[in-house]
Amino acid sequence: MTPSKVFCEGASSRGAERRGTCERGGIGNSPRNPSPLPYVAGIVTHSTDFLVLGAGYAGLTAAALLAHEGRAVTVLEGHETLGGCASFFRTGGYTFDVGATTFSGVLPSQPAGRVFAHLGLQPELVKQDPGMLIRMKDRDVVRHAAPEKWIDEIAKHFPHGDQRGYWERQYALERKVWSMVNDQPSLPPTTARDWAEMVNVRSIKQLPMVPGLFRSASSLMRKYRVDSDSTFVDFINEQLLISTQNTSDKAPYLTAAMGLTYPSETYYPMGGMYRPALMLMRHATAHGAQMKFRRMVTSIDQLPSGRWSVRCANGETYEASTVISSAPIWNMSSLTTGKTQRYFESLSTRNADSWCAFSMYFALEEYRSYRVNTFSSISIDPFPESMPHRSSSRFHTLMTERRPLLDTPL
Repeated sequence: MTPSKVFCEGASSRGAERRGTCERGGIGNSPRNPSPLPYVAGIVTHSTDFLVLGAGYAGLTAAALLAHEGRAVTVLEGHETLGGCASFFRTGGYTFDVGATTFSGVLPSQPAGRVFAHLGLQPELVKQDPGMLIRMKDRDVVRHAAPEKWIDEIAKHFPHGDQRGYWERQYALERKVWSMVNDQPSLPPTTARDWAEMVNVRSIKQLPMVPGLFRSASSLMRKYRVDSDSTFVDFINEQLLISTQNTSDKAPYLTAAMGLTYPSETYYPMGGMYRPALMLMRHATAHGAQMKFRRMVTSIDQLPSGRWSVRCANGETYEASTVISSAPIWNMSSLTTGKTQRYFESLSTRNADSWCAFSMYFALEEYRSYRVNTFSSISIDPFPESMPHRSSSRFHTLMTERRPLLDTPL
C-alpha cells in the first residue's frame, strides 16, 4: 500500500462528516468545492477560492486553518506523499524521516502550539532531553534542555569570555522574538494593511529589537568575548548550519538566537515527523478541503479578472481567487509571468546562494544509545578530502526507536 493511499483512506474513513477528498489522480468534488467545469479545449478547469501549492507543513497548515474557517480550499502536491521538507520514506519495514528531525515552537504561546490548539489537534510529542549530543574530536558536549544546566555545560567546555552572559542574552532574545511573533502576525509585512497593523504600542516597545535583524550573530559573540576561542566559533557555526542554514558572520543575531536555543524546547512526534502533518491534512479534509496528489504545477498566471490560473503537468487547470505557494522562491520565477515573475527573479537573485545536505539512512537491528534520545552532531577532523562540495567538517545523526507503523486513521 502506497503512503498516499493510506492517507487518503484515513481521510475518508470516518463517515459522512468528511466532506473533502484526497486523491492520487483523477478529479473530485465536495460540497464546498463545486464540480469541475466542463472541458475546454481538452483541459479540465476546477474552481475554488484558495489554492495551496505544496502539502508540506506550511501548505497543510494554511489549508487546515482555511478549511476550519469554512473556506473552499484545494491543495496541489507534486509528489504522492505529504510532508514536504519533513516527509518520509519506507523500506525494509522501517520508516525514515526525510529533512526536518525535531519539532519546536509547540508551547501554548508559540506558533505551532497555537495552531494545534486552535484546530483541536493533540499530536503525541516527546520532549528531547538532551536535545542534542555534539561529539567533537576531544570532547562530548551534551545539549541539556534546561538553560541553567546547559550554560554550566558549555562554560565547562569553553571557559573563554562571558559564556553565562552570552547565553542568558540568547534566551532573553528568544523570549522577545516569540512575543513579537505573537503580537505581529503579519511578519514580514508585505502590504499597506500589514504595515498599518504593525503601528501600535506593542510595536514601539519592540523597536529596540530592530538592530538584531541586521547585525550578525558574530557581533554578539564579540560583545561577550566568546569569539576568542576559534573552536567555540566553529561550534556555534555548526549549530547555526543545522538550525538557520547560515553561519555566525551572516545570520542576524535575532534568528541566530532562535536557532541556538531551540534544543531547550525540541520534540519528536511519535510515529515520525510526518504524523502532525497527517493530522493537519485529515483535519482539512474533514472540513471540506480537497487534496490532490501527483499534481505537478507547470505554470501560474493571473487572469484579466484578477483570479489566478494554475496548470498542472497532467493537463488539469485550477482557478482560484488566492494562491498560497510554499514552492521555493527559486522555482517560482519559472512558473510565473509578468510582474509576478519579475518579483521572484529579483528575490532569487538577492538570495542566489543556498545551503543543502547530503543524507544517508541506516537501520540497525541492535544499538546502544549514548546519552542522547534522537539527535547528535559528530565532528570529523580532519575530514576526508575525497568528499567534495562540502563546507562543514561535521555530520549529524538522527536515531529513533523502531516502532509499529501508525497507519490507522486518526
